Amino acid sequence: MKHLMLASARARAMFRGGYKESELAADGFRHWKFEPLFCPSAFEIVLNILHGQTQKIPDEVTLGTMAEISAVVDDLQCYNAVCFFANTWIEKLRTSLPNEICADLSRWILISSVFDEPELFRDTTWTALLHSTEPIATAGLPICPKLIGAY
Repeated sequence: MKHLMLASARARAMFRGGYKESELAADGFRHWKFEPLFCPSAFEIVLNILHGQTQKIPDEVTLGTMAEISAVVDDLQCYNAVCFFANTWIEKLRTSLPNEICADLSRWILISSVFDEPELFRDTTWTALLHSTEPIATAGLPICPKLIGAY
């Protein structure tokens, strides 16, 4: 828990504040339930990064997994701890940018906004702007409503 609190502003606030998750349960532990909020495998990857378990961190991830990792990072507010790995994965995935409205476009918008990729964000939101006739579907991803409503 110490590593999580050091890397995540949200976890730090939650475990120090009067939240349900900060209370000790009958078994003497704190319980913070993430399902169905996060994809378990994406959450595990983020936790492995935060705990320095580099041998357990994949060299490559799929676009879907990268989007799920982005959702975890955005919620936990742990960008700085994950950005090195994220930048590596993003560079490997960047060759697959969509040029039409699709679920992958939503994934790229989330990834680019969470990991502060201004050029990627500009390109993906421009594609959304050019090709959408209604608000784009978020594919269940936590994309900021202001972004979706703007296009």
